[in-house]
Amino acid sequence: MKRLALVVTTALAVLVMAALPALADYGNTTVVHGGGGGQTAFTGANISLGLILVGALVVSGIVALVASRRRASASE
Repeated sequence: MKRLALVVTTALAVLVMAALPALADYGNTTVVHGGGGGQTAFTGANISLGLILVGALVVSGIVALVASRRRASASE
């Protein structure tokens, strides 16, 4: 149970750290009048390679934790 709590806590900490840059600019809004052109604006959403790697490591850690628990209970 301690390992599961550690994994969940780590995942939440990474989630918060990844969301902080996005939330830092949340309150600043700029209204632009005219010149829209009638097309959907490109927002330039960027997902860094580091964030993808962290997500992959968290998922692989959870899978390894579940696999080790099943393996331990099967051997008993």
